[in-house]
Amino acid sequence: MAVPFKIPYSVVQVDELRERLAHTRYPDELEGVGWTYGTPKVTLKSLVDYWEKDFDWSLQVDRLNELNHFKMECNGINVHFAHEKSTMESERIADGSTQEARIPLLLLHGWPGSFIEFGKVIGRLREHFDLVIPSLPGYGYSSAPTKPGFGIDEMAKTFHELMCNLGYTKYAAHGGDWGSIIARRIAGDFPNSCKAIHINMAPVFPPTLWTPLKFARMILGSFKPEWVYTPQEAEGLKKTLEFRDTGCGYQAIQGTKPQTLGYALMDSPAGLLAWILEKFAAWSDCRPENNYESAFTRDEILTNVMIYYTTGTITSSIRLYYESCNGLSSAFGTKFLGSRVDCPVGISYFKEEIMKLPREWLDSELNVEWINHHDRGGHFAALEVPDLLADDLIQYFRSAAVSRQFK
Repeated sequence: MAVPFKIPYSVVQVDELRERLAHTRYPDELEGVGWTYGTPKVTLKSLVDYWEKDFDWSLQVDRLNELNHFKMECNGINVHFAHEKSTMESERIADGSTQEARIPLLLLHGWPGSFIEFGKVIGRLREHFDLVIPSLPGYGYSSAPTKPGFGIDEMAKTFHELMCNLGYTKYAAHGGDWGSIIARRIAGDFPNSCKAIHINMAPVFPPTLWTPLKFARMILGSFKPEWVYTPQEAEGLKKTLEFRDTGCGYQAIQGTKPQTLGYALMDSPAGLLAWILEKFAAWSDCRPENNYESAFTRDEILTNVMIYYTTGTITSSIRLYYESCNGLSSAFGTKFLGSRVDCPVGISYFKEEIMKLPREWLDSELNVEWINHHDRGGHFAALEVPDLLADDLIQYFRSAAVSRQFK
């Protein structure tokens, strides 16, 4: 049974936070390195100062509570979710009859994001879908697993149970980051219910069957993607390989010793902000590079961080890397990907997405029915370019390939 829920606000917690921020100790820094070594001190100090003196958490809580929040026990987790029902009851089809237009759509975030990523798309999407927007187990307002082994398969089971408990025997799912992987697993594990998915990050393995020419080029070394793929695919694969080589350090740490890292992130709000801010700056379409305020507002960044800070869930959130990867940090995925997905799959690729793989790779594991490329936006597309993502979701889930699944 769904129980109404309100995002809590604590004056005592905010006062303690401000006291901690006022006494932040900053490390030394090399000259002229920018973001090369991580979040620059001048950037962090400026945002910490705003967080301490000007950020209004009570205002953000009031805004968040404009949504319809609930909690429900599913698969041993007290799941928090926002439930926004469609404003459209039915639509007229070609023969003059009507059919239900409210496709139930599960929206799944990843790390280091939260359910607030979808705040800007709710208005548009609610015209077409019943929206279910949960916090992942161990993230924000959903309770955390208490025993080892709660990985992607358990996440999928949890959200399938949630949708069924809400009365949605057929539904669709969208996700980015971990959300894309969870959506994929839901589709693979529960094909009778999850009828279509859309993702804006699509990790897959390289195809097992290569043409002799491609295989020869690979084993000769000095592989260049443009030898094999289209210019667009080659550019995406280069970016993916660069992320694998220079951007996956956090995965190795969180996938091997999350508890040790958790002490530092839990104890230091400035450290928590630096860890999360660096990802938002590096993975987004910031212009110039790493200028996070060209993609997000300060309040958006801090509201997301506050969800982790006020709930004390940063450690439980990063444990998902251990449960799913256990130190195996590969840009092409690991054991958590599961089997091939046969239901319709839609993909939106945004300019600065950290992982963009060739169509040949995608088709080897996903039934890709629809794909769209954008020349702006990044990893946190729902927050960065909400209009583009909303348009894609409406277009894809209203396509003939998907509509057939819900008849």
